[in-house]
Amino acid sequence: MNIARYIGLFLMKNHSCYVEGLGTLRLREQPARFDGQLLHASRADIQLEHTQTPDDLANFIATNEHTSLSNVFNAIHNFTTSAKAALDAGQEVIIPHTGKFIRMNGKVHFTTSAELQYIPTSLPSAFTGISTIETVLPETKKKTTWQQVLLAIALLAILIGSGIYIYDMYLEQTAIFISTQDDQPKDTVANHLPIAAPASPVDTVKKDTASTQPVVTPAVTTKPRVYKYNVVLKNFYNLGKANESLEALKSKGNNVHIETKDSLKYSVVMTVRTNRRDTARVLDSLGTLFNPGGVYIR
Repeated sequence: MNIARYIGLFLMKNHSCYVEGLGTLRLREQPARFDGQLLHASRADIQLEHTQTPDDLANFIATNEHTSLSNVFNAIHNFTTSAKAALDAGQEVIIPHTGKFIRMNGKVHFTTSAELQYIPTSLPSAFTGISTIETVLPETKKKTTWQQVLLAIALLAILIGSGIYIYDMYLEQTAIFISTQDDQPKDTVANHLPIAAPASPVDTVKKDTASTQPVVTPAVTTKPRVYKYNVVLKNFYNLGKANESLEALKSKGNNVHIETKDSLKYSVVMTVRTNRRDTARVLDSLGTLFNPGGVYIR
């Protein structure tokens, strides 16, 4: 097993790794920074501390190698023994992609590899300073707030318009239902009573049988009562279109006018006079002539 490779992996993962007999390696990272003009990349540096800080390097190696801890401890001991011997001989002990151990002035030091110390060229920023960012963010928040307010107003207007339209349709259906009920004959007790035959008048005067003629009594008829109805022919949500329809109907000799409950709906209305029994027939005729979609009594 490659102990040097596992030391580098464990250090990159935990930012700290204790190597028996050599010390503790610590990874120090400096974050990227902005100095007002240039954006500098992050950098990393590894320092060797001559302290004993035991960690889980052995468990890390045993888990990845699928072997026992005793084998791992023996491998680590062999690595550190050979590393010390190499350092005493003036050689370098390399940790792949991380750095190397060296002996200088009788002490063991660690040099970070060029891969970790590579610093790319600083990039110029589009902003002239931090203050520019602080002034841009509040404007963005204000725009977002105004957009939310306008969206809420638009949704509220749609809800109000839908409610008014549904309420008007309900009133129209109610008016048609009431007018239909009025046309139906009422079922009363008087309608089920037998009609008695008219009593024959008693003739107290002596009749002349030779010249007597039958007397014909004229039938008595009751004229039905006439009511006035305002029939809505068409509805418009634009006053200009309502006036155009009104003028077109008047040009053909129709007596019509415009009524409105509010400023949202304009109705072209015709006033008719008829009895209640003929109301349905009149509505059917007006619907056929002026609005196949249906007319109703206001």
